[in-house]
Amino acid sequence: MAETRPLVLTLTEDPKRIQPIIDMLKASYRVESPTTADDALELLGSKNVSLVLVDTFVGGSSGPELLNPILHRLLETQVVMLADRKTAPTAIKGLAMGASNVLFKDLDPHMIKLLVDKAYEAFLRQRELLYLRNEVEKNTPSDFIVGKNSRMKEIYNLVLQEGKGKNHLVICGERGCGKESIARLIYREGPATKGPFVSMHLASYPPNAVEFLLFGFEKRRQSDKTEEGIGRMELAQSGVLFLDDIDLMKPDVQKRLAEAVTEGGYSRRGGSRRIPLTMRIIASSCLSPAELGSGSGVSSELFKALSDVVVEVPPLRDRSEDLPRYIEQFLTRYNIKYHKQVEEFSRKAIKVLEDYPWPGNLTQLEALVETLVLQTERQIIQDVDIPVEYHLANLGKPGYEKVDMLKTANDIFEKNFLIRMMESTRWNQTKSAEILGIHVNTLKYKMEKLGLFDVLYEEKGKRKRRRKDSTSDVSETTEL
Repeated sequence: MAETRPLVLTLTEDPKRIQPIIDMLKASYRVESPTTADDALELLGSKNVSLVLVDTFVGGSSGPELLNPILHRLLETQVVMLADRKTAPTAIKGLAMGASNVLFKDLDPHMIKLLVDKAYEAFLRQRELLYLRNEVEKNTPSDFIVGKNSRMKEIYNLVLQEGKGKNHLVICGERGCGKESIARLIYREGPATKGPFVSMHLASYPPNAVEFLLFGFEKRRQSDKTEEGIGRMELAQSGVLFLDDIDLMKPDVQKRLAEAVTEGGYSRRGGSRRIPLTMRIIASSCLSPAELGSGSGVSSELFKALSDVVVEVPPLRDRSEDLPRYIEQFLTRYNIKYHKQVEEFSRKAIKVLEDYPWPGNLTQLEALVETLVLQTERQIIQDVDIPVEYHLANLGKPGYEKVDMLKTANDIFEKNFLIRMMESTRWNQTKSAEILGIHVNTLKYKMEKLGLFDVLYEEKGKRKRRRKDSTSDVSETTEL
């Protein structure tokens, strides 16, 4: 029958010195006693270890120095420092570096057992927390939409394939085209037990501060106290570090990052302790792969270190067939945020947006949808609700040279004005004509010319469907 008791490692040079503790633990736990850090790390990599008891000195190294490689190997594993009265200061230093507790070897064995049991309970809580976090990630809708575009389908298949691996990636594409959503999807498709997704948008920080924020730092004060700053790389251990606009990074920082990736480890700025590199790095840039590969903005060493896989995301204007899917996603998001019930964009409104070149890509589209949802009082966004600049964006381009810009702008204004008027009278043409001071036939002519009857029929169709749904709900309730 397989052994089901939790596994505890006791890392000490002489296990005989803590034999009473080992014997006491064996009543509830499996206990293995490696005598070197390498043996302990090998066991951590091959077995499901719940707790590690680390002595203050092992193999010429202090216990706290061994904490980082142990803690970065398994996120949920609890590490407890073992100490006597003389080595207490060293053990207490381990608390500041991530140990969950300090056990003094001369404590009553029953007290030691109680503290070890508490550490195991903390292990179970941490494992449950990681599981719940992964479940939330799994069930949270992704910003990434596959859609109909063939290139985006290829990218999606690549993401599914690479999500299970450990390769570093470089994602290229214009600003706002969805590079971070692809990085987050890769993270979601990753292993079940993992660290966090940490993003760092380099354009948001002063260039001289990037190294400190990325690698962390250590500063020794006159009082012999050391001030420590944890960098983004440490925060992302066993997870994913997303570096946006990697080409904005200074050359000396790029060199340090390339060395860290190549050598599998790094140290904080001003520190000497080696920290293993256990995260996956996903870098993004607005430059093309060819530009990055030629050393434009990114050193060849860094590009080589990170470009196990290179993904190039097409701009929104090259995948306009997916525009309705993105609009639907953003409508859902901002209906919830602003407590609105905007159902859709009209066909003409979508046509206007499909013809627009989208220099700001998805970021610009999302901002537009948010604004329209916030401002509109109707349930269908019409083409007249779209700002004028979106209608006029193609004027002057091939095929649009003969368009009368002034007439187009006037038609857009007049159509928008008449819709507002008609809505205020619940589309009563006679009453609207009276308010405008024109004959009802003149109003009908303008409605025909500007396509307002299409808007009217769409509104009436929506009302009929809502009344039908409402009647159906009442009937179902009565039957129940």
